[in-house]
Amino acid sequence: MIETLFKKSFILDEEVFLSLLEKDLYYGRLFSIDGCLVKILSNGIALVIGDVHGDIKSLKTIFEDVNVEKFLSNDENILIFLGDYVDRGLYQYETLAFILLLKQEFRGQILLLRGNHEPLIQLIPYPHDFPYVLRKRFPQKWDYLYKASFNFFQRLPLASFSNNGIFFVHGGPPISDLKLSSLKDPSLKLMEEVLWSDPREDILETTPSFRGAGLYFGKNVTDRFLRINGLTAIVRGHEPCEGFKLNHDGKVVTLFSRAGPPYWNKSIGYMLVPLSSNLTLKALKDCLKNIEAPTDFNNSISYESYF
Repeated sequence: MIETLFKKSFILDEEVFLSLLEKDLYYGRLFSIDGCLVKILSNGIALVIGDVHGDIKSLKTIFEDVNVEKFLSNDENILIFLGDYVDRGLYQYETLAFILLLKQEFRGQILLLRGNHEPLIQLIPYPHDFPYVLRKRFPQKWDYLYKASFNFFQRLPLASFSNNGIFFVHGGPPISDLKLSSLKDPSLKLMEEVLWSDPREDILETTPSFRGAGLYFGKNVTDRFLRINGLTAIVRGHEPCEGFKLNHDGKVVTLFSRAGPPYWNKSIGYMLVPLSSNLTLKALKDCLKNIEAPTDFNNSISYESYF
């Protein structure tokens, strides 16, 4: 089935793509959504995937490594994407189509979170080349396809949390108001923080980010956020790295789930997180998986390297 969906994503016409974008996101019995925040009710295992940025080959590599079709045949297991589905990769349309087809097939088991490249109208990242990719492929309808995609992005939730204390998000915690409840109906400032922020080891509180949006946050911010909300760790994406990296004594885990240019990383990261029992930080570290990409793994057109 996964191979069929993969192949279908390369030949998916614009009308079917539009119909997938317009479907409701459906959460079912494994998730409970309140505004922009999702509570995970599953007692199975979560497959967690970080930034893919239009890299369908890395995504398929993860699915093959996990045997995702068998994994999702257990109806308690879930798949969490941490955002950044488009921009920078050669197969942006196909990657988003692949994910939407997978979502259609396993509706109640797939959670799509929002990344900063599923942008707010007030915070368009640079470069945001997804509309240009659509224009090249669909010169007559690209603007309609992009508007539909943009509207779909606005519907994606910002963050989720599990009963065993893991907070899943693209960038970082809601720094201006550290309570989870602040994400039910977040201000623009909080949305910017959770989509754009990054952890740093050399500060304890916050400092402006070179990205021009969001903040760098230090260990004290992480510790307060986790303590206030009774959580154990933050699992997030947003930063290029060799598959994964750890910050703040292992309480912040960053996943990067694509390889090759424009980042030139060689490792593809993901996680398999049990949701049925409490996890120590050591046990959470053991959930991290890395796949070494082949040396000829080339997934993108040759841009300058940018963040």
